[in-house]
Amino acid sequence: MRAREAYVGRLTQQLQASMEEIKAAQTNSQQLQQELTACKEMLAKVSEVASEVGSYDSQLTSIASEMMSRGPQLNKLAHSFKEVSAALKALAKKAAVS
Repeated sequence: MRAREAYVGRLTQQLQASMEEIKAAQTNSQQLQQELTACKEMLAKVSEVASEVGSYDSQLTSIASEMMSRGPQLNKLAHSFKEVSAALKALAKKAAVS
């Protein structure tokens, strides 16, 4: 009878130890789930930022392309301003001499 009681006592201790291990494992599992959720949220934000950066990159590329295509027009306009400026200076000199 004592052997049986001792055996039941050992089984009870093993059961209690197993229950404590299960509780610890559940706690660890909950912490890991929380960390996983936080990582998923962070990944979603990083993905959103990456998408925005990609959008900005394409916008900048488009703007640069537009500026390059309008370069010759801007050069012509600048040349026209120089011609107008030279003509006005010439007229101002003539008016000052007269």
